[in-house]
Amino acid sequence: MKIKKGKRFLAALMVFVFTVGMLPVTKSFAYTGGSLEGKTLRLGTSITDNGIGTNNSTDGNETTGTTLEKNGLKDTLWYEFPALTEVFSLRLRAKLDTTAANNAVYVLYFDQNGVEIQRQLIQLSTAANTTDIDTPKNGVKKVAVLNPSPDASRTIYEFDVFTNTDTTPPKNVTALNSSNVTDTSFSVNWIKPNDLDYDKAEIYLDGALKGSVAATNIQNYSFSGLSSDRSFVVKVVSVDRTGNKSSGSTITVKTNVQPDTTAPGNVVDLTGTPTHNAVSLSWTNPPEQDFARVKVYENGVYKRTVTKDNTSALFENLQPETVYTFKVTSVDNTGNESTGSTIEVKTLKIPEISDITDLTAEAKFDRVKLSWKLPESEYFHHVNIYRKEMEDQSFLKDMFGSVTVSAATTEDGYTPMFETNGTYWTDLTVTPGTDYQYKLTAENTAGIETQGIEIETSTPQETPPKMEGVEYTENENGDYVVTWISPTTGKVKILVGGDEYVIVPAAQQTVTIPKEDLKYNTFGVPDVKVKPVSESGLEGEEETPPRYGMGDTPFSVGELLETGNGLLWYISPLLLLGLAFLLVPKLRRLITQTVEKDSPRTEKVIERRTVEMKDQQPQKIERDHVERQDRQIGREFKDKIEKTEAPGRQVRSEIRDREKTTSKIERRETKGQQLRVREARQKREPREVSRRVREARAPREPRKGRGAS
Repeated sequence: MKIKKGKRFLAALMVFVFTVGMLPVTKSFAYTGGSLEGKTLRLGTSITDNGIGTNNSTDGNETTGTTLEKNGLKDTLWYEFPALTEVFSLRLRAKLDTTAANNAVYVLYFDQNGVEIQRQLIQLSTAANTTDIDTPKNGVKKVAVLNPSPDASRTIYEFDVFTNTDTTPPKNVTALNSSNVTDTSFSVNWIKPNDLDYDKAEIYLDGALKGSVAATNIQNYSFSGLSSDRSFVVKVVSVDRTGNKSSGSTITVKTNVQPDTTAPGNVVDLTGTPTHNAVSLSWTNPPEQDFARVKVYENGVYKRTVTKDNTSALFENLQPETVYTFKVTSVDNTGNESTGSTIEVKTLKIPEISDITDLTAEAKFDRVKLSWKLPESEYFHHVNIYRKEMEDQSFLKDMFGSVTVSAATTEDGYTPMFETNGTYWTDLTVTPGTDYQYKLTAENTAGIETQGIEIETSTPQETPPKMEGVEYTENENGDYVVTWISPTTGKVKILVGGDEYVIVPAAQQTVTIPKEDLKYNTFGVPDVKVKPVSESGLEGEEETPPRYGMGDTPFSVGELLETGNGLLWYISPLLLLGLAFLLVPKLRRLITQTVEKDSPRTEKVIERRTVEMKDQQPQKIERDHVERQDRQIGREFKDKIEKTEAPGRQVRSEIRDREKTTSKIERRETKGQQLRVREARQKREPREVSRRVREARAPREPRKGRGAS
C-alpha cells in the first residue's frame, strides 16, 4: 500500500519530540521506525563505490559517527533501497571538524538508473547540530550525504530518512484480445489500468519479453514472422513507476494455416425425428482436421450454425402433417462449405387429448371454487373455463317450464372466464342466491379444444354480518370510544342521533366520537349505534350501547315497553272491576228513575206536587227574597268579624267544613230555625265588637320527614 506523509508524519514527529525530551542526549535521537535505523551505509567516493560498510551513523548513539573526508576522497555516505521508495523527511546530526570556506553538506537522491533527481544543502557548525527537513520525493532508489568541501572533513553522527515504500503492484490490463490474425502475424489490444502510478506494459510471447508499451501510447502490440497454424501465449504485465509488476493477463492466439480452398466432407448419418410441431435432426461430423462447424437450412433458407462440438439441432413451431426439407453443410476454418446432406421429414398429426375429470364445485355466497384432475397427456396445454348465469323467471318457468340464459359470447351461451394449467380456480364475480353453470374444456399444444364437461351450482344468500364484542367507553377527554371484536372484514357504519356519522373499515375495530359530536336520548345516554356492512354492501342489525348514566341497565328500552304491555294485561281487569263498583249504583239509580217516571203512580205524584208548588209560589218568592237579604247582611257582618278576629279564621274554616259534611236532610230541617234566628237578630242591636286579642298558639313541632332534625 502506498502511504502519504500527512497525519502519520505529524504523529511520528510528536512521538519523536516527546521521546527526545525524556531521554538523555547520549541515547538514540533518530526517528523511531526510520528507514535507515540500524542499517549499514556505504562510505566511498561516489554512490557507485561500495567502499566500506558502517553503521556508526545509524546506531542511535551520538558519540559514534562517520567522517566524510575531503572532496575527492571518501566523501560520500550512501544507501540503496531494495525498491523505488518515496522519501518524505530526513534527520541529520553532524558538525564541522574544522572551519572551512564551505561549511555545508549535500543530501542527494538518485533514481533507479543512478540519475540524481534532487539535492539539499544543509549548513553545519563546529558544534554538533540536528537538522530535520521535509523532503517529499518519489521514485528514490539511493540516498547519500556528500561532503563538497575540498579542504575540511565533516563528522556525521546520525543520518536517517523516513520513507514510504511502494510494494503494491498495479492492476492487470483488461479486455485483452487479438486482431488481424494471419498465418504469420497477429496483434493484441488491451485497456490499461486506472492506477495513478501506472507506467508501462511489458509484453511477453511464450514467456519471452518482446517489448513494452508506455502508458501514454496506444495500448496494442503486433507480432510478425510467426509460424502458421500455431498457438502462441501472449502475456501483458502492468508496471508502475516504482517498478512493481502485476501478475499479468494472458491470451492464446493461433495463427492461421495457409489458405485452404478445399471444402470438408459432408456430414453423414443424417436423420430426422418428427413430432406434430417439431423436428429433431442428428448427424455425424466429417473427419477433416480443419472442420469447424455446420450450417442448417430449412426449405432452402439458412436457419442456424452448429459448432463442431454438437451433432444435433431442434426445429420447433412447425405445422402438423407438413413436409419439411432440411440441408446440413460442413464448413472448415477458412470458410469453405460443402454441398451438404439433405433430408425430408413430415411432421405428425396432432394427437387428441381427453377432457378433465373429477370436476367439483363448492359454492359460497360470494365465490364458487372449481377443482378437477388434468388429463394425462404430454400434449395437454391448458384448461378453458366458461360460465353462464341461469336467471330463474318464475312466471316463465310456470308457463313454459324453462329458464332464460344471460348474454354470453359463445354460441352455446357460455362466457369465457379464465385459462389455467392448474387444477382449481375460484370465481369471485358471482352474486348471492344465483344459479350458475360452468363448462371446462381441455386444450392441447396445437390449440385444439375438447368438448368439455359441465357442472351446475347455486350460490346461497349472504348472511347479514353481526357485531360481536362491542364495548362503549368514555376516555379522559370525554370522547366516546366504540370497539368491537368482529367483524374484521367489510365496514362498520356509526350512527349518532339516528343519523349516519361515519363509515370505517371493520378491520379498524375502533372508532372515537368527540364529545362535541355526541347526541343523547331521553335517558341522558349517548345515542350511538353501530351497524355492520359486509364487503358486498349487505347491512346487519344495529348494535345499541347497553349503558345509562354511569352503569348498565338490566333491560333495554324495547324490553321495558314489552314488560309494560304485559303488566297492562294484569292491571286492566282490576281497573275494570273498580269502575264497575263505582258506576253500577249510579246506573241502577238511573234505571230505577226511568222506570218510575213511566209508571201511573209517578204521574199522580208529579201532578199533586205541581198543584202544591203553584199554591206556595207567592210565599216561596217572599221567603227567597228575605233569605237573600239575610245572606247579604251576614256576609257584611262576617267581614267585620274576620278583620278584627283574624286568628279565628281556622275555627270558622273548620265550622264551614263541618257544615259541608252535614247531610242535605239535616240542612233542610234546620233551615226554618235558621230563618227565625236571623229575623230575631235583625230586630236586635248589633253587638259591640270585642277588642280582646287572642293569644297566639304555640308553634307545632315539625313532622318527621318534613325538615325535622
